[in-house]
Amino acid sequence: MKVPETFFTVSEEAWLFMLSCALGAAIGLFGELFRAFRSIFPHGAFLTAVEDTAFMLCWGAALMAFSSVCALGQIRGYFVLGSIIGAVLYRATLGHILFGAVRKISASVRSAAEVLLAPLRRCCVFIRAKAMVKFVGSSKIFVNSIKKVEILLPKVLNLLYNKTENNKRKNVKNVVRKKETT
Repeated sequence: MKVPETFFTVSEEAWLFMLSCALGAAIGLFGELFRAFRSIFPHGAFLTAVEDTAFMLCWGAALMAFSSVCALGQIRGYFVLGSIIGAVLYRATLGHILFGAVRKISASVRSAAEVLLAPLRRCCVFIRAKAMVKFVGSSKIFVNSIKKVEILLPKVLNLLYNKTENNKRKNVKNVVRKKETT
């Protein structure tokens, strides 16, 4: 019975390390997509955390796929180290240039959109100002008409809350004395 080899030679390990660095550069490019999305569409901490979690899951899946395809299913520490080194090198060199270009393009698109949408924005501001005057004026008329009308409770003699002498709770002593005598 022939046992398959379970170890790599030094040249194979060096080759796998270089491939893991290339994988890290690809992962860095994938992470650059998230950075570009964040710069174009700024959003809060929750969505940023979701994006970071998705990135880390994709990175882990890429390492698993790399180890199963290239390294006989064995995960080695230098695969992780090589992918981190590759991602850092990508980000420091080509990633810096690409992200600067993405920022400039998104800024120019944003400024062009502001110029194109400026008449629509002025129209919306004008409509809002006119509507606020109309609605605030009508609400003040409604509130003033309610203040002028005195809405009174029905004056029934048997209702306790209509009697003005009970507002100071003078009858509390009488109720307590009645309970003590019974």
